[in-house]
Amino acid sequence: MNIKKYKTEKLVPIDLPKICAPRTELMKLYKKASLKRYIFINAPAGFGKTISTILWLKKSDYRTIWISLDEYDNIIAGFYRILCMALFSVIHHEETLDKLLKSPSFSAAPVEYTIEIISQLFFDDCSYALVFDDFHFITNEKIIKSLLYVIKRLPLSFAIYTLSRSELPQEFSQWEENDKIARIGASELSFKSVEIRRHFASCGQSVSIKEAEEAFNLTGGWPIAVNALVMGGNLYADERLHNNPLQKYIKHHIWDKLDKNIRIFMMQTSIVDNFSAELCHQITENTDSSRILNTILGSNMFLSCQESKYKYHHLFLDFLRNELISETSIDCNVLNQRAATYYYNSGDYFNALCFYIKSGCSKGVADSIFRYIKYNVQSSSDMFEIYYINK
Repeated sequence: MNIKKYKTEKLVPIDLPKICAPRTELMKLYKKASLKRYIFINAPAGFGKTISTILWLKKSDYRTIWISLDEYDNIIAGFYRILCMALFSVIHHEETLDKLLKSPSFSAAPVEYTIEIISQLFFDDCSYALVFDDFHFITNEKIIKSLLYVIKRLPLSFAIYTLSRSELPQEFSQWEENDKIARIGASELSFKSVEIRRHFASCGQSVSIKEAEEAFNLTGGWPIAVNALVMGGNLYADERLHNNPLQKYIKHHIWDKLDKNIRIFMMQTSIVDNFSAELCHQITENTDSSRILNTILGSNMFLSCQESKYKYHHLFLDFLRNELISETSIDCNVLNQRAATYYYNSGDYFNALCFYIKSGCSKGVADSIFRYIKYNVQSSSDMFEIYYINK
């Protein structure tokens, strides 16, 4: 009986920062959530799902089994192989199970083999936390449906933590129906003004209650933005100016390290507040746009997707639009006209009008006004929307 050392970077959580914000209230929420067997933590990028969960687990008595997922784990055999490897790295088992995992037959029936492996593990008398980080990469229905049955085979001493940028999969809703799941979302993960003040204090900076409230108003409590302000130490800079600590943080630590094509792609798509994959393709005319979107979504770069609509965090959107203004290689009029054409062909004549105005296309403006009035205006009061477009 042994513990096979299968540890890889995917099975080891990231290190906590040297200085962590004292999230006292959030830790109380995690403690309450831990009374359930399933804990689903859902928020867009930059909300500290991973850091907060690690912080809680280090304070708890769990023996942690960590799995960092990526797009290559969305194949059923690969997913269950990494799950078994994670279990083997912590739990005592017979060496014959190692051979079973490496057997070619495992790929032919990964769910059945995983269930058989679980039945032969030697679990200690302790509490375990099985963490699936970045679960939004798992979209394969065969994995999601079968995982429900696999998890049932684990001892009740297991708590299942699922961290995702996507909503709770429909298949997991039965946990809610049976009152077995606790949920932590963006609103709970966001910093409150009192926590912002404590965070500054933990870094040796004293700010007043009013200053902490201003930091909250600027960031909306978005953890990655709060951390940037703490590092910069300037609460009063205009958020649209380049001397703003948040803008400087994004530029130095993220933006300047990105591939040029990714930067151009993100600036192009920043002309709209939100977009579908189809609109994205129309604006960028990039045949590789779907892959680039998935890369951005999976790289913690302030992009979220809800109901097939993509959206940048509003603070990052401001940054992108500032960068777009100074980017001479991109013609914004062309981008605006592409967006306008998309909206016009989709029958959204109001947005088409907005973007034709921005592009300076007078024919498009005239056509959009005609179509908007024909299909949307019932009375003179309905014309006020058009009146305020250019205000």
